[in-house]
This record gives sequence, C-alpha cells and structure tokens, in this order.
Amino acid sequence: MSTINTVNNNDLVGHYNKKIAYLLIVFGSISLLFSIIHLLIGDFPHFWFGSFGIFVGYFYLNKPCFSYKNGELCRYSLLGKKVKKYQLNSLSELIVENEKIYFLSHEKIIKIPIAKIIVDRDDWQNLMARIKAEKF
Repeated sequence: MSTINTVNNNDLVGHYNKKIAYLLIVFGSISLLFSIIHLLIGDFPHFWFGSFGIFVGYFYLNKPCFSYKNGELCRYSLLGKKVKKYQLNSLSELIVENEKIYFLSHEKIIKIPIAKIIVDRDDWQNLMARIKAEKF
C-alpha cells in the first residue's frame, strides 16, 4: 500500500521510511523495558534512550518528509514543520544522482535533503516516476 497522498495530479506528499520507524519503536521499547528492569533492581535507569527512540519512531510514522505543490518542493522536520522550500517550475529541474536529489538553481547545485534511505519506498518510486515523466 502506497503512503503517497495525492490531492490532485500536481500535488505530492511523501512520508518517512516506515521500516526505520518500526525499528526505532521496537528498539526504543526494548531499551525502555531494560530501563524499568534496572529501576526495579536499584540501578539508575536511562529512560531517555528508549523514550527518544519511541518518540522519533512515532514521528517517522506520522509526519511527512516532503511535499510538492504548485511548483514548491518543501522539506519537513520530524515535527512536521517546513524546514526548507524550493521553488521549481517542474520536477524535471531536479537531478537524481546516487539516490540523492539535487536542484540546479542559477548555475548553483543545491543538495536537497531527501534521500532514498529516509523516504518510504513507494513514495520514493512515485517521486522518481514523476521526475522521469516530467523530463520527457
């Protein structure tokens, strides 16, 4: 099942990689469990390790990584706030090299922090298909 949300043919929303989210939640939960065990035996627990993993995993599952709407590519933080906006005429202006995305703006190459490893697989494939379709 694709997690891409398309409002119309030009809008695109991609989410973070769900596998990473699940791993963070599982390892965070295990770490939290060990912290509770340490608390029960009298040692100082490190709750923040497990809590941090669960926290980041939750946002990986529920927040968008990027969106493209009306010629504007936005990159979001894990909290869902816009980190950076890129004005594009079309997705064909993006360059994909080594599974990373770059934008050529006024003879300057700008690396966009969207990589295959952090984006959900279906969302990445859809983005690549859209870039390729707009180039030709």
